[in-house]
Amino acid sequence: CTRLPSRPIDAFHLALLTEGVLTLPGCHDFFLSFAHTDDHIDQVLDAAERVLDHYDIGSLVKAGRMR
Repeated sequence: CTRLPSRPIDAFHLALLTEGVLTLPGCHDFFLSFAHTDDHIDQVLDAAERVLDHYDIGSLVKAGRMR
């Protein structure tokens, strides 16, 4: 049985992974290097926008505040 992420940041990382963006789960930071081009950055931002448009991460944030 797979457990779904309970924290919004974890859900965001998992959703980004479905878009082909590998992040460090559990980390609130994103890291860039000189190896990343403007095109790479644009791809990550586009993926983040798709994730935020598709998934209701905001409701997870609100639900977490209610606990």
